[in-house]
Amino acid sequence: MNLFFIERYIQKVKKEDIYNYANNQGINLTPSELNTLYHYLKNYYRPFLTNPSTRPKILSELKSQVTPATANKLDELYDLYKNKL
Repeated sequence: MNLFFIERYIQKVKKEDIYNYANNQGINLTPSELNTLYHYLKNYYRPFLTNPSTRPKILSELKSQVTPATANKLDELYDLYKNKL
């Protein structure tokens, strides 16, 4: 994983990008959930990617702020991609 390229990508991500990805994954985000996901992506990506011990805490905080359906989908996506981190 090259953190430099990930940081450059995250700097360019817009809320619309998150909304479109979620929609493609079958997730119907509320405006509040979209704001929450955007905030977590922009502010917590570095500890999430560089310190595996912080991942459960960050995911737990995030999941507590979204609907159960969105939280379940976040778990599915994390399980799918966690080996690539």
